[in-house]
Amino acid sequence: MRDNWVFMLGVLIGLAVSGTAYGVFSFATSPYADAFVSGVTLMGFGLALGGYFLRWRGDKSKELYFLMGAGIGIVIVAFLNAGAGVSPYIPS
Repeated sequence: MRDNWVFMLGVLIGLAVSGTAYGVFSFATSPYADAFVSGVTLMGFGLALGGYFLRWRGDKSKELYFLMGAGIGIVIVAFLNAGAGVSPYIPS
């Protein structure tokens, strides 16, 4: 598999997994739901930025492209979810 296909596979899996997690925990009434959503978002930023940094340092492995793509997919879903106004800290 070429590197760009591995990257796009990571993006699609990141979109699917984080979209499912955000969908489930956006409607959960647990006190830990917001913390979980924030943790997923931070994990996405960490994977994307960490992968970019390692790529900049010269690592060109397929696993790196996959993890960087998954991080970008998670961040895309996080930004889409942020526009929904589901945060309890935003007054309604």
